[in-house]
Amino acid sequence: MALMSAGPPEAFTLSWHKKSADSFAGILRRIAERARSLAGDKRFSAEQVVHEMRLLIKRVRALLWFARPSVTRTIEAEARTQLRRASQLLAGQRDAKAAQTTFEKMLQEIDSTADREALERTSLALRKDHVAAEENERDKIGKAVKLLCGELDDFAQAVERSGKWPSVTKRTEKAFRVMRKSGKKARRTQADADFHAWRKKAKRLLYLLEMRDGDATQREKELLERVYKLQATLGDDHDCVVTAQQLPAPKKSRSVRRAVTKLLDERQRRLRKKSVRIARRIDAVA
Repeated sequence: MALMSAGPPEAFTLSWHKKSADSFAGILRRIAERARSLAGDKRFSAEQVVHEMRLLIKRVRALLWFARPSVTRTIEAEARTQLRRASQLLAGQRDAKAAQTTFEKMLQEIDSTADREALERTSLALRKDHVAAEENERDKIGKAVKLLCGELDDFAQAVERSGKWPSVTKRTEKAFRVMRKSGKKARRTQADADFHAWRKKAKRLLYLLEMRDGDATQREKELLERVYKLQATLGDDHDCVVTAQQLPAPKKSRSVRRAVTKLLDERQRRLRKKSVRIARRIDAVA
């Protein structure tokens, strides 16, 4: 059975005929409902639920940033702490999945028999390492949902009590400027951490653009499509970093590890060139 999408735009857009704060609080509550539904539905695997839960957490982070001018620093700090704790509970399963997905994509991209063998051997070794860990994922999911939903309820109430509300247009424009600045730094330093930061800023902008999708101009819709491609490409780049960190100890397969590391490095270079091209296309419509 296919897992429902964690982010249909219609579920997370502002209702422009309502007071913005009330509409925004409604988005937060729908996210909480989605999280509870995912955790309680045994038709979905732990792997599927973890993936969707992490997307919900990222969306909430973007919404928290958006609402920053309307809530106190104490509320924001508490929300960030709870979201970080929830995300950390799910990190192990996510990293394991990222590695397997990266290997699957790489196997589709290469023709060398030796390289394919090295990737398949490494993928199998990592899969065995994570089998035992999967047994504890349901418990971690439950704890993460409790943290997320409890924080969303408090956050929604704080937003509704607030007497001020940020401009959707101004906050979206600021998110774009922050993303663009982050991209320039990543291209200058070529550091893994800076590319990951760029991805997070692009993800945030994507969610804010989706939030106003129902009232978006054609230009904004084109921007949304290109930002989606950028964050997806940067996500593949970060998955290469995560995969490299999980490679088994060399032992007797030192040559296999070297071969896989080289392939990961080559993939990262291609992805970073692609990210730069997409960023230029974004600038063309921004």
